[in-house]
Order: sequence, then structure tokens, then C-alpha cells
Amino acid sequence: MKEIESLLTKEVLGFILKKNTEEEKRMKRRVAIILALVMAIGVVTGCGKKADTGSSAKSEEQNGKKDTVVVAVDSDDHEGFVPWNSIGVIDDCVWLNVLQPIMKSDKTFDEMKPLVAESYDVSDDGKDVTFHLQKGVAFSDGNDVTAEDVVFSIQQYVDSEYRSKDYTFVEKVEATDDSTVTVYGNSVVTNAPWLLAKIRIVEKSAYEKDPDGYNENPIGCGPYVLKEYKEGKYMLLTVNDNYWKEKPAIKNVKVQVVNDSVLADSILNGDIDFSGLTGEAYEKIKEADKDNITIREDKDIAAGCEYLFFNCQNEVLKDKRVRQAISYAINREKIADLSETMTYLDSYPVPNGMEDYDKAVEGITDYKYDPDKAKELLAEAGYADTLDLGKYIIMYDGIDSEIAQSIQEDLKAVGVNVEIAIEEQSAAFKDINNGDYSIVTSYANFGDQITGLAKVLNTKLIGNYNYANYGNADLDNMTEEALAETEEAKRLDVTRNIVTLLQDEVPVIKLSNDVKFHAYNKELDCTIMYNCFYRFDEWSWK
Repeated sequence: MKEIESLLTKEVLGFILKKNTEEEKRMKRRVAIILALVMAIGVVTGCGKKADTGSSAKSEEQNGKKDTVVVAVDSDDHEGFVPWNSIGVIDDCVWLNVLQPIMKSDKTFDEMKPLVAESYDVSDDGKDVTFHLQKGVAFSDGNDVTAEDVVFSIQQYVDSEYRSKDYTFVEKVEATDDSTVTVYGNSVVTNAPWLLAKIRIVEKSAYEKDPDGYNENPIGCGPYVLKEYKEGKYMLLTVNDNYWKEKPAIKNVKVQVVNDSVLADSILNGDIDFSGLTGEAYEKIKEADKDNITIREDKDIAAGCEYLFFNCQNEVLKDKRVRQAISYAINREKIADLSETMTYLDSYPVPNGMEDYDKAVEGITDYKYDPDKAKELLAEAGYADTLDLGKYIIMYDGIDSEIAQSIQEDLKAVGVNVEIAIEEQSAAFKDINNGDYSIVTSYANFGDQITGLAKVLNTKLIGNYNYANYGNADLDNMTEEALAETEEAKRLDVTRNIVTLLQDEVPVIKLSNDVKFHAYNKELDCTIMYNCFYRFDEWSWK
């Protein structure tokens, strides 16, 4: 069964807050996803900077075979390649292809396959995880990957300002012998093996010798090495000659920053081999109906959601009846009609692709569009006439202005007035930290799990991750219970309780599920793990 208890990770977090103003310059690397929180990142699209024209983007051919794949991204959002200190689209490409993780998971997170480690064991009490390392694994500089490298890498994540919240269960990490690493836990966390397995391995001696240099030119044991990086323009990966496994079929990967205004044309004329799509680019490519281009629509479990977060410390919004009324007032079907990349299904906070989804939401209230019910609840709360809520923040990675206006109109129809403020992340974070908002909308990807969302709403994270400013001891306890429960049936029961509570309290509203669109060269055989996470060693030309 897919793990219901997946913790909030960089892949799912699209919204991370900082209180200290001196750290604002780092904020951009902490957004994903999902909510992104990730805020995170969401789909790889063509928004942002002008495409680099310094070298041809067309796929090169040598000896009759294509050697290069060109992948479009919206921006690099980069401040370094050390995996425990940054986050971004460019960084993801390095982490997955240059810095190899301990083990590899499929996109449903329910199976791990050998990489640096060939297998793992969990102790009888469920607290400790032991990885058994492969022999013959080498870094790109020719040095062997050792147990000490693995210990060092895990410890950096545990101690990291950015990653540590996912690894609070780690008590100690040690190499029990040359090919064995044991992580001793202080509690049972059922998805601990996956959280640990995704850690990228760095070369301890090289990093300690020159941390700054390593951050810009990392040495890894993955299938590729970083050959060239031009900030805001492109990154070039090339095959690692010392790769310890079978070398990739694709020799070179150029990850190129492409502006949304030229993305569709760049794909249509063959300059770009692969890209995520915005609604505008999707429509243009679809209308062109080119035989050499494949458009893929992904509605799998990894698709994220658009969430609306209430400021539950707001005097008006402290009343859950107001929050419930707003949920009834929003026409989600209309929102979906306004976007090619969003689909309306229901109001439940759970992503629709979750394992046992139907069982988790069975019998629970669905806030279907009902403006009369919204007015009734507002009247009960003492707002029979009008209610001015103030600032409604649309995060830079959230829904577009047309959809925001639709929500604004829906709320106005039931007597609730909001002021739309579309803000870049630094401005949005300042307003959120200062409490200068009533509602904030952002994209988030929690995989297929409810516990990712529940963790964001943990009382301890008010003022940090939890910018719904919501605290509920029962939710805190249920989340911890779900994370520790090993029996599937019991875990599902706890999940149902979480969904029931959240649907009654409504600290957040799921506006819609996201649909991912990718366009790529029809001759390219490419695996899309989830969102923007691509392992290029799994790609080839047909």
C-alpha cells in the first residue's frame, strides 16, 4: 500500500516561511511546493527568464544518433547545489542525476530499489533503519563511496536548517562496518526508510576540503556530471565516465531557462525536446497538432492541489462557520473551467489519487457550491449583511488573476469582500509573517498523503510552515498516530479521523486538483517520475 503517512518534503512543500529578515534572501530556494507548499515547485513550465541563445538548443546528432536532450525550465531558482541547503528546479536535476540517493523509489513511494544501498532492514521495534551498501560504487572523481560518506550525508540533512524537520526522529547515525550504515531512531516513523533513502550522497572529504567549491561543482556518484552552468540561462550535464552502473543512453542533457512567451514556439520548431506546459503553451501546441510532438496529461497521485489557507488567527476567521461559508461560496467547477491545468472533483483536503481515497472520505461533508448555505452560515456568525476580510494574497506560484477574480466574485455574491494582492514570495512572506492577510492561495504537492497537509497545520509550526496559523491538539496527536501506525487498517481509520476533523474545521480549502501537461519529442522515450523530477538515465531516443 502506498504510505499514507508520507512526511512533508521538499517535493511536496510549496510554501515555507521564515521569520528572520536577514534570511529573506534565502527564501526563494525554500519554496516549492507544494503549499508546494513547494511549494513546490509544481510542473516544469516556461515562465520566467528569456531563453538563452548563446548556443543552439537543437538536439545534436552524432553518427546518426542524437546525443543531446534539451529540457525547458521556467527558472533556475538556484543558490547552490548542496542538497541539504537549497531547493529549485535546476537543483533537482543535479540531485537526481549527479548526486545519487541512497535508494530509488517509484513515483508512488511504495517500492525502493537498489542504488548506493542494495537493501535495507528495519528493527523489530520499528525505530532503526539499516542500509546495506553496494560494493564498487564510485564518485565521479574515481574515489569509492564509503559508509562514512553515507553517514556524513545523512547527518547533514539531520542538522540542516532546511531539512531537519523531516528528520527529527533520527537519534544517531553510524557506520557499523564498511558496508553497513544504521540510523537509530527515537520513535517509530513508518516512512522513515523512504525519508532516509532519498538523501543524496556527497563525498565527505571533497566537501570538507572546499565547501563553497563543492556547492557550485558537486562531486557525486550519479550517472551525470555537471559540465557547465550559466545562471539564469542553462545547465549542461554530461555522462559520468566513472559511473559504476550502465552508462545512460542520453550523453548530454541541456536544462535551459525558457520564457513562457516563447515556450510553445521553441517546442514546435524543435529547439526544445521536453517541457512542462502552462495552459497557454498547452493550447498553442495542441492546436498546432504536430505529428512529431507528444502531449502527455498526468492526473496521477503526484498531481498537486491548489489550496486556500485561512488566517485562523484573524478575529473574524477564528469562527469556523465563516470558513465553512466561504468554502460553500466558492464555485470550484467554474475555477476548473477557467484553467486547462486544473480539474474540480470535490472539496476534500485529501489529494484525489490517494490510496483508499473513497474509504477515507466516505460519509464526510463535501462543500458543494451552495451560496444560500454560505449566506445562512454567515448570518449565524453575525454577518448577515457584508463582511470585509481585507487582503487576499495570491502567491507568485499560485492561481492566476482570472481565477482569483472568480473567487472574489463568488465571495462578493454572498456579502464577503476581499482585496486581491498578487505578490512575489518575499513580499508575500513579509505580509504573512506580519499577519497582514486574511486568506492566502498557493499551489502545494503532498504526493498521495493526507499527513503531509496535516503536518503543515501542526501547532508547533504556527509562524513557520503553518501559515494558516491553525492549531489543534487533536490534529497534532492524530498526525503523530498516523505516522507511527504500522497496521494499514488502523492507519486508514486515523486518516479518516484527520479528514473528518479538517473538513469540519476548514483551516484550508482545496480549490482543485492539478493536472500536469508535458510536451516532448515523439522520438524521445522519457520517464516522468512526478512533477519536475526527472532521472535522465532512464531516458533514451527511440
